[in-house]
Amino acid sequence: MQQQDVCEPLIDDVFQSLKDNGVFVGEIYTHLGFDKLNRQGLHEAATELLEFIRKD
Repeated sequence: MQQQDVCEPLIDDVFQSLKDNGVFVGEIYTHLGFDKLNRQGLHEAATELLEFIRKD
């Protein structure tokens, strides 16, 4: 289990450093824990994300 009081400041520092250096940062919702039999949506999302990254 993640120790929130230790991890949150580290995560904040890392993301601030990325932002300060012009690194694109976004979010992706994986829906982990949902229907394991239906992976088509996850596959499509991953494919679109890779295409987006490769454009730049």
